[in-house]
Amino acid sequence: MRNSVRLVVVVAGCLRAITPGLDAAYLKPGDLAFVGCQMSGTERFAFVTLVEIPPGTAITLTDNGWNSASNIFRPGENTAVWSNNNSVSIAPCTTVTIEGANASAGRIISGTLSQLNDDGDSIIAYQGPTNARVFLAGINSHAWTTSPPPDTGECNLPGMLSPGVHACMFTNQMANGYYVGALTNASREGLLTAINNQASWVRVKDTLQNWPAWAFAVQTSAPSLAAGDLAVVGFQTSVVNTDRFAFAALRRLPAGAEVAFTDNGWTGTNLTTTKRTVVWQAPAAGVERGSVVRVEGGQASTGTISGRLTLCKGGDQILAFQHTVTNPLFLSAMSTTEWLTNGLPGDHDSYRPAELTNGIAALAFAVNPTNALCPGGIFANTAAIQTWIYTATNWTNSSATQGWPAIWEYRLPQMSTLVRIY
Repeated sequence: MRNSVRLVVVVAGCLRAITPGLDAAYLKPGDLAFVGCQMSGTERFAFVTLVEIPPGTAITLTDNGWNSASNIFRPGENTAVWSNNNSVSIAPCTTVTIEGANASAGRIISGTLSQLNDDGDSIIAYQGPTNARVFLAGINSHAWTTSPPPDTGECNLPGMLSPGVHACMFTNQMANGYYVGALTNASREGLLTAINNQASWVRVKDTLQNWPAWAFAVQTSAPSLAAGDLAVVGFQTSVVNTDRFAFAALRRLPAGAEVAFTDNGWTGTNLTTTKRTVVWQAPAAGVERGSVVRVEGGQASTGTISGRLTLCKGGDQILAFQHTVTNPLFLSAMSTTEWLTNGLPGDHDSYRPAELTNGIAALAFAVNPTNALCPGGIFANTAAIQTWIYTATNWTNSSATQGWPAIWEYRLPQMSTLVRIY
């Protein structure tokens, strides 16, 4: 609301008020980015989707400020909810402009974000309930304050968001601004960091701006994923040259998404070439968040896979990546033995890709398990799922071939019924 001090605007992603649609997306940091914000005169803001936004996905808007010490919002200000109310998904690289109760794509289903402060505000995007928020993106018309609790009109940046990657801030305060940088990038991550660079914005204090008709594009033939979007959750090495493994989708994997899996080791600069790499492609319906895809005998339980791995009982690894074998963008890594720390990898060991953090997107077992799986369940948020999967003591190990669960999913509290069983 307007007064003599700055207010905070927060964009929050939530589920439908009662029960989300089966296709509703549970998003993660970097799945959208703000590209315009006008706080003086006609109030409006815009964000670009960097992933597919299925029907039923919603974003809640609030201008309450975030307190990182207490992990709560300052109350007493405005709240609104935007939703993709269409019967089809909103494509990646779609720009959504919101002005009052109107949206250029989807619609506002409750409330409005109005009475923004014309001295400047902050915007943050998140999903989830009060006790399990997942923050998506942020923008600040001035610096994020680092001293909780923030004063009225200030906002802390949630720890889940990295400045310059998931959030943009400006060193000098201006109420109105929009992105004028490159619209096309070779990767989703490159486009995301370009948008969140303050040098790529035009900003003014009071003058109304004419925003461009942004036409963003990522130059990949298949949807781009990011580190942590999936995780290996089961494997079998008791049979020579087996290829039995399973992976879980930790976000919705859109139609056509391609992921390569290899049991070659990583040298720190390149993959070895003594073993095999296979490519899995998501089906036309996509794969819902929390679902497990099983691979065995050169076949996948959903989607298609080309080739077979050669997992070995004496120690092995499965590395998941996109792009190319010579220039991999790693998504997840699992090793049945400790990560290599010196020397050159052989057939049974690997360095951990530096961009994958142990306990978040990488796991190495201290004792070489033969056959292992990580049980599913219900978790507070995606971070809790990652912590569970990437902790070796949560896995069940056996020297004999294990029977994999008939129902094997990693659910959030909002998912009141199993989404899909593959």
